[in-house]
Amino acid sequence: MPTEPSRLADILRRPATWHYASLAICLAFLLYLGSTQWFFYDEWAFLIPQPVGGLFAPHVGHWSTSPILITQALRAVFGLSTYLPYVGLLIVVHLTLAHLLWRLMNRVGVAGWLATSLAALFMLLGAGAENLLWAFQIGFVGAMALGVAVVLILDRPDLGRGATIAVIALSVWSLTFSGTAVPVLIAGGLVSLARRGMLRTLALLGPSAVVYAVWYLTVQLPSGSGSRFAVSSLDELMVDSPRFFGHFFVDGLGAVLPFPFMGAIAVFALLVWALRTVPAWRGPATAAYALAGAAIIQGVLVSVSRVQLGTESASAGRYVYALVALLLPAIGLAFGWFARGRATIVIVLSALTVLVLVYNVGLLVRDTQSQVARETETQAQVYAALDIVTAPGADFPADAQPMPDFAPDLTVGDLIAMYDAGWITRGAYPAETADGIREALENWTP
Repeated sequence: MPTEPSRLADILRRPATWHYASLAICLAFLLYLGSTQWFFYDEWAFLIPQPVGGLFAPHVGHWSTSPILITQALRAVFGLSTYLPYVGLLIVVHLTLAHLLWRLMNRVGVAGWLATSLAALFMLLGAGAENLLWAFQIGFVGAMALGVAVVLILDRPDLGRGATIAVIALSVWSLTFSGTAVPVLIAGGLVSLARRGMLRTLALLGPSAVVYAVWYLTVQLPSGSGSRFAVSSLDELMVDSPRFFGHFFVDGLGAVLPFPFMGAIAVFALLVWALRTVPAWRGPATAAYALAGAAIIQGVLVSVSRVQLGTESASAGRYVYALVALLLPAIGLAFGWFARGRATIVIVLSALTVLVLVYNVGLLVRDTQSQVARETETQAQVYAALDIVTAPGADFPADAQPMPDFAPDLTVGDLIAMYDAGWITRGAYPAETADGIREALENWTP
């Protein structure tokens, strides 16, 4: 019989042990970083008493019903006195996505230590920090987490009644978080096609496609709220969008690595792997290839809808996050393919991944400090505006915006209503902040 020390040593040799330990460690670390954050910019569109446009209205082109309901539920319970419940929920959803990707990597054949180290890198992806510490991004991250869960379920050889219901429910639910779910659900459709054919795939994912089409045609299009940064001319479509698409991949992967030029090398290596192994896409690794395809679809959608922001925005944190999440299983398989089963190379690649992880922790800490600076200013402005609009004799228009640069959706009427409901309380702020808010209100015009 094995002794206790030998049993413990066996447990510690398992990659799964270190994966679950990394989940716990990253949870504690991210909560620590998140405790320094506060509400900023887009979040106020969901925090105010009546969300702009209502529950089903698109936010920057995205169906956002679930993030609105989640934010308002947290506001009703915790108010705005602490940011931790809001960012804490985002962190839990983010780590859930990391775990789902780890499970998927193990299923498609990524070596255990590689899967564990790559999942840990994703948990602390400093290059995508806004999706880890800005609670508003629960829409983006939630959509991806639910979509990857659908892919995992569809990758099973057989689906029972419960799994079928789960696929339909989760796929519809994911769309109410963000349009980011669309490429991931397309990946799920590719997996389902490979596993069980066209008719069954239509039965499984057809309901979500119909629901999204109805919302798009009846809510999104009539609202006219499509991205103002989208392609608007033929030359943008033919020149600027392809250039944006290239930067999405090269600069996106380059942002994760210590040297930007390494992004081009990483893209080239992935292309070599894909071209040499693509016949295997209908085998056990189908889900990895499907998610890589979803990364291409995501790149196309972003390059068409955000092209006027310029190519420098192609490597924005949210896009880097999506790109890495969708490519992670493919990266793991590519590592294994280049290693050719040699354990030493697998260990070296795992160690290099850990070094990249350390680099991203540095990025994460730096970005946290940057976010704290702008959110501290937002907090001071909110407290100053609250004192000004609730002062005896104050008479400002209810629709006046005291903080157009930091909280464009927050009006005087919203601020008073939130104070009367007990959701927000008074706080300290510099005198010069109050002067700026008072000037903005006095000069405000409809």
